[in-house]
Amino acid sequence: MNKISRNKNKWITKSIALFSLGFLFSICVGIGSATIDVTDIEEGDGIWTTLDVESPGMVGVTAWTNGNGHDDITLYLYDPTHLVASASGSDDQVSIDDMTLPAGTYTVKAYLTEAYGGGTRTISITSNQPLSLLPKYRKSVFGVEEGEAIWHDLSVDEEGWVFVNAWTNGNDNDEIILSLYDQTHLVASSSGYRDQVSITYLAPFAGMHTVKVYLNNAHDGGTRTVSVSSKYPLGSIPASVSIITDKNKYSPGDTMAITLNIDNPTANTVTFDWYIEVPQSNKSILYKKGSIAPGYSNTHTIPIPVYNLGPSPFGLVHYVHLLDSGSGEVLAQDSVVVAYSPGGAETSEVDIAETIKNSREKVELF
Repeated sequence: MNKISRNKNKWITKSIALFSLGFLFSICVGIGSATIDVTDIEEGDGIWTTLDVESPGMVGVTAWTNGNGHDDITLYLYDPTHLVASASGSDDQVSIDDMTLPAGTYTVKAYLTEAYGGGTRTISITSNQPLSLLPKYRKSVFGVEEGEAIWHDLSVDEEGWVFVNAWTNGNDNDEIILSLYDQTHLVASSSGYRDQVSITYLAPFAGMHTVKVYLNNAHDGGTRTVSVSSKYPLGSIPASVSIITDKNKYSPGDTMAITLNIDNPTANTVTFDWYIEVPQSNKSILYKKGSIAPGYSNTHTIPIPVYNLGPSPFGLVHYVHLLDSGSGEVLAQDSVVVAYSPGGAETSEVDIAETIKNSREKVELF
């Protein structure tokens, strides 16, 4: 695909309206300690630790919060390939009873399903075996409406357990759907009806994954802040646009078949512009313009008849971009260059710009 450059069309990456926190924890623990405290955990979020069983024997794990006696907390224990044990507690605490385990490295997940009365919590975990806190990355997107989705890249650096939590700041009745994709297909999904949902997935290989959070129901209306956390780094997926043609030379009587891909996985409305330009004549025509809603993704196949555009050959440029509707910054752009050839037919001078403008009325996109 040919590219063109111009001052007005710089590649600019603009962050969607999100609040990003990496390594979101503060701990009161020394390396090798058997007790970990993590502050500022919201309802629907949690923490992950490793547990090193140095020799076969009895192992116990307990987790608790600094709530008022009514928090719900769930504790999970995983070996490298299976869930070994789990337990739930509704009075700020939960324990996995002493059990005999072979030597090895395990993973502990403590998940805060209810912070009674609201606010954040400190989650503490203790064990008779050494614990080490795993990283936690978090991103929050503001102003998400019912029916909208947000996407994040998830950089998984090794095979093993992938944990993803998602939650809203709703009133305990929002429905959200969490989906996880590898590079080719959906690998895990789950629905939550109390402002929260969680996925645990055993990844068979390292690589880039994609997280999708869909706000299916914002109970009682309004917008939401949608938050996601994982032990792996989260990144934003930008809006994108591309344009291609079926061949690179056209003559009068041909049909130019154009494929246009538009994706806006962000939480903001963006502006789409399509220009057709004739550099030799210094002409630039705004061919199509529209607003692209959050979550929009579509491929358009557009046939454009090629009319008599005069007796001389010239180059024709299709240029498309997506702009931030507020700042006007370029979020994504693409272009393709084709040649016009009179093809030996008898031709006369025409107004190229007017001919192109007249053809655009027959093209419908939105």
